[in-house]
Amino acid sequence: MKLWRSIPRANLSQPRMESEPQRGVSSYAAACANKCIMWIRTNKALFLMILLVVLIALVPLYGILFPPLVDLPEHILISKLLWEKLSGVSHLDLELSWFLGYRLFPAFMMIVIPLCKLCGISFIYLPKIVAMTLISIHAMVVAAILGSALRNKSWKSCALAACISVPAIVCMYSACWFIGFVNYTLAITLLIPAVFLTERFLRSGKLIDASLLFLNLLMVYAAHPFAPAFWLLWCFSRALAGIATGTFVLEWKKLTS
Repeated sequence: MKLWRSIPRANLSQPRMESEPQRGVSSYAAACANKCIMWIRTNKALFLMILLVVLIALVPLYGILFPPLVDLPEHILISKLLWEKLSGVSHLDLELSWFLGYRLFPAFMMIVIPLCKLCGISFIYLPKIVAMTLISIHAMVVAAILGSALRNKSWKSCALAACISVPAIVCMYSACWFIGFVNYTLAITLLIPAVFLTERFLRSGKLIDASLLFLNLLMVYAAHPFAPAFWLLWCFSRALAGIATGTFVLEWKKLTS
């Protein structure tokens, strides 16, 4: 008769110990959530203004399943093939290009597609989800930049800022949106903070502002390689305005000093 050595079983009621990386990620997420909650409490009027502007901007997309962006289905299909390749679902012999242009939208879809799969959302709603997300990002960027320039973030000032920002946001529903391209739409949204950061760099001359501007322009190029040409055109117009008003030399000396 053999005597089997009794092996102690793990107690199921005993709490599982988290590893150090998991503990670090959870603590970092909790800290970020607390910071966001504190910011919303201290800037309640600005937060509600941005939320209201986003809801107004999404009105034309509430009853549309397939937004009229001509190349959106093509880019969604390519992004889905890329996601299947990276996740191991597909074994197609796909060659990945390392060209930086047009790469921001696929990177954006690498977040959207797994979230839809995790939440059990059918991929038939992907065009609507993508379009609403792009418009929401555009609305948040415009409203946040305009709201950050307010010295007094009262309810009256935020309401006025919302009224001013709505026309700039609704312009995305122009012919450029309906006949345009999804990468171009994303690039136009990113050009707005590029102009904002350029103005801030001209006023401050700090290296941190120049670094943020460089990263922003890199994202603009990754969205659409032709889009930085509009930033260069704005810089040329800004220089002409500075020459006409006599501030060009002062700004140049400030940057080079």
